[in-house]
Amino acid sequence: MDEQHQKQKNKYSIIVPTYNERLNISLILYLIFKHLQGVDFEVIVVDDGSPDGTQDVVKQLQQVYGEDRILLRARPRKMGLGTAYIHGMKHASGNFVVIMDADLSHHPKYLPGFLRKQLETGADIVTGTRYVKGGGVHGWNLMRKLTSRGANVLAQTLLWPGVSDLTGSFRLYKKSALEDIISCCVSKGYVFQMEMIVRASRKGYHIEERWLRVLNVITLFELITLFIIPFVAYLSFMYVQVPITFVDRVYGSSKLGGSEIVEYLKGLVYLLMTT
Repeated sequence: MDEQHQKQKNKYSIIVPTYNERLNISLILYLIFKHLQGVDFEVIVVDDGSPDGTQDVVKQLQQVYGEDRILLRARPRKMGLGTAYIHGMKHASGNFVVIMDADLSHHPKYLPGFLRKQLETGADIVTGTRYVKGGGVHGWNLMRKLTSRGANVLAQTLLWPGVSDLTGSFRLYKKSALEDIISCCVSKGYVFQMEMIVRASRKGYHIEERWLRVLNVITLFELITLFIIPFVAYLSFMYVQVPITFVDRVYGSSKLGGSEIVEYLKGLVYLLMTT
């Protein structure tokens, strides 16, 4: 079965959590439709009671693209990123699920590459990474880059998850794999992404990575990890990484603050003790 025929057979449910994204949601949805022409997909917007009118904008866009293509599944208040994905997945009709941010830090132009990579490899998880050749970040100051890189290196050192970008949240899953993984997760906030990959690794998921030059300075630990992990991961599921360039949000302010960093560290310790 050729790649194009298989792509037409599949349906992709794209879950986009939002909170105060009125200025970004129109553009992100336009770009999704632009870059996925000829693909069977739906976008599930999970809005946590945004006071800025995000839901009103989504309802207007439903009149343009159709309520069967854009699904608004609102919640009354902020309830956490992890539960937003769970809520969105309950309404997903596709056999694949994509999770991505609404603030344009995850550009939809990468979506065709995700789909193509999955079709080429049969992977159960395709994850975008900033830390291989072709990836990177734009619009971040040095402190934020160091914080992100440090968080990933710390988690790599303690948890050995087998992927280079633990804190990224731009991924494609087979729905069956996501349902299996997500049922084991307990986190609700930003650490949820890290927990999903770590849980996948601990459950014996088969990890397949391409050897690519890392953009930033590679540590000895990371070099060892890139060679050792493909040989020690051996069971049922496989995930592949795709380089992406992460840009800072176009409109609005970042929701990452001190409390999220504390939650990340607590989550890291929890996973170290329980996985």
